[in-house]
Amino acid sequence: MIAYRLLIVFLLMVFGLLQWQLWVGQGSLTHVQSLEETITVMEEENDQSRQRNTEMLAEIKDLKNGLGAVEGIARHELGLIKQDETFLLVVDDVDEPDADQKADSY
Repeated sequence: MIAYRLLIVFLLMVFGLLQWQLWVGQGSLTHVQSLEETITVMEEENDQSRQRNTEMLAEIKDLKNGLGAVEGIARHELGLIKQDETFLLVVDDVDEPDADQKADSY
């Protein structure tokens, strides 16, 4: 009879220990969920890095193969123009309302 009670107490202690590990310890449900969220964030960052790397590799390939890419970068980022070229800048006048708006305001 005493051995039976000791067995029950022992099994309850093991059950309690397993429950504690499930809810609180290393590998618990909350810990696993936290790790899954971290993995998701890291995978998104990796995807963005892969995309950026692909774009950079394409740009490097363009720069190695021709001067067209260099010229495009110089024109776009530095505002450079070729010799004997005329640069025209068209600026929309944002401060002036349209004629329709002028007529409506009177």
